[in-house]
Amino acid sequence: MNKTMLFALAALVSAFTARAESPAMPEPQEIEVKEILADSVGEPLVYEVPEAYSPDAPDFQLVNIDGKETRLSDFRGKWVIVDFWGSWCPWCIKGFPKLKETYAQVKDKVEVIGIDCGDTPEVWKEAVKHYQLPWVNLYNPMEGGDALLDAYNIQGFPTKVIIDPEGKIRNVTSGENPVFYDVLFDLIK
Repeated sequence: MNKTMLFALAALVSAFTARAESPAMPEPQEIEVKEILADSVGEPLVYEVPEAYSPDAPDFQLVNIDGKETRLSDFRGKWVIVDFWGSWCPWCIKGFPKLKETYAQVKDKVEVIGIDCGDTPEVWKEAVKHYQLPWVNLYNPMEGGDALLDAYNIQGFPTKVIIDPEGKIRNVTSGENPVFYDVLFDLIK
């Protein structure tokens, strides 16, 4: 069985078990991701896009935690990190402390937009509250939400996309990778 099939199988099992019944939310430091899973999925991927070749980030409109429609284009003129995540994803949860720390340092020039994928609205809201996610939080519905994932070519979770103030994609990082933060700080300096 190849790495892609193992990853897909793990994602499907995680998604279906998470949707059935949501257990108590674990704390990031409590999550132990088995080494065998990390080996089967491979190294996180980081794609840096040179400015001259940066594609426009596909615009989207999703509901925020307060029930209001929010568009990516609302943040034009500011650096944006779009974080595709789910409460069922251990690597997503493990990455929250570092993302929160970074957000506190750069929130004057960088906005984080967390997009929950694969949860019910109730589980999403519970996770945002439990993990105290201080940024813009949007819900990508399970029904019809694949269009957004396809537009951004999301292959795994978490995936973080850095978008420049002109609305161009400058970096895509799939998986939880500390290099993402080096790239971010290099881009926004």
